[in-house]
Amino acid sequence: MLEREISQAALAKKNATRSHLLTRVERFDLAFPIEAVLSVHAAPIVTAIPSARTGILGGVRIHGEPVPVADIRRCLRLSARGVSLTDRLVLLRVDGRTMGVIVDEVKNLIDVPTNALGGSDTLFEDTPVNPRVIAGIAATPELCAIVDVKGFAVPDPWDDEDATRSLDVDPDDNAPLAERTAALAAPPEAEAAAGIEAAVFLLDGKRYAVPIGSILEFFRNLPHAPLVVRGGSASLVNRRGDAVALYDLRPFLGLPASALPATVNGIVLTQDGVRVAMAVDELAGLETLSRTVAAHTQPGRFTLSVHPGPNGTVQLIDVAALMAAPQLILGNEAST
Repeated sequence: MLEREISQAALAKKNATRSHLLTRVERFDLAFPIEAVLSVHAAPIVTAIPSARTGILGGVRIHGEPVPVADIRRCLRLSARGVSLTDRLVLLRVDGRTMGVIVDEVKNLIDVPTNALGGSDTLFEDTPVNPRVIAGIAATPELCAIVDVKGFAVPDPWDDEDATRSLDVDPDDNAPLAERTAALAAPPEAEAAAGIEAAVFLLDGKRYAVPIGSILEFFRNLPHAPLVVRGGSASLVNRRGDAVALYDLRPFLGLPASALPATVNGIVLTQDGVRVAMAVDELAGLETLSRTVAAHTQPGRFTLSVHPGPNGTVQLIDVAALMAAPQLILGNEAST
């Protein structure tokens, strides 16, 4: 019996995956662990900071606060270039502080096996990339580099006063990136309409989305243990040794409830330290939702807004309201 349990534990470890945000910098695909990603934005102007160490491209102002931007191109030994209109700024949580990285493109969400990392030579050949930032290479199925965000940590002081002085210089209003730079720099209540980076999923053929910053991870074809709890039904899923409450979103969104299959796709959401898993029919990928909303459609109790798009309308989930719902008793109790 013990040998069987050990074998099952070893198999689970072998098959373990982590969700990543797949991006591109020139010809290289880079995957960032989703738990380190705070948000994604249209890239603003990056201002050089005189006191910044080598490896820091410069700084940006996010909602009034100066934020260092790591020089990912230097880490990959690529030539320096200016920020272009199509670039993206990925905000990361690195050792307790916010840092940014400029990438050429945000591509998709992927699952990376935790034991599948190989050496960097399979992708970078003889290029001596920064090993503190590039943890290894995985095939998903195309080759991509796995980023260890701790490699971006600033070992010597980031001088906030110096950064603030540098960033206080207003850019030319006619500069191509001036409008988006001002939008990111503004306090949250004055943030301009620049779009919402969100993960889109399907339920009963309808399209819903949650903001990137509310997502802890994604999973696919995961078994669960059904429970009967106060206020409805729920399940438990094992996420890296922790039991996380799993709920069917349908009753919350006004859709008819149905029994969950034996294995499910889902999203683990986080809000104020609470983790809850939501079962979905299909994970559709990343989209930038327009700030323009469908005026003729009223959002539901747990949806913030309805957004038209090229692939159809998307309802944006109100994660804060959802996580505070009394029906999520198990999830809140399990996380306290």
